[in-house]
Amino acid sequence: MTWQADPLPLDGLGLRDQGMAHALVGAAPWPDRALAWIGALAPGATFTADDLVAAVGLPRGEVAKERNNAVGAVISAAHRARMTRRLSYVSAQRRDSHARVIGLWVRS
Repeated sequence: MTWQADPLPLDGLGLRDQGMAHALVGAAPWPDRALAWIGALAPGATFTADDLVAAVGLPRGEVAKERNNAVGAVISAAHRARMTRRLSYVSAQRRDSHARVIGLWVRS
């Protein structure tokens, strides 16, 4: 898949989508690997961002502020493509995520 950031209207949703597009472009080729991993899950399989990172690694290879926004962006892209749906919210298990709330997703 080709990731590119297109100019969008600057309302709240447009800014969100533009930010995600920029995160995907800046993390290439990681988004393609991550989306392939999600696509390879069996229908009904559940996963979190922690599972995705454990399987594919971090987009930038290290934890740093504003460095790994592509994780959420690729999960959002999979959801918009109807590859997944959110089941609930859970606490993150990765130590560096500090138990923040993340989505529990199911492969469609």
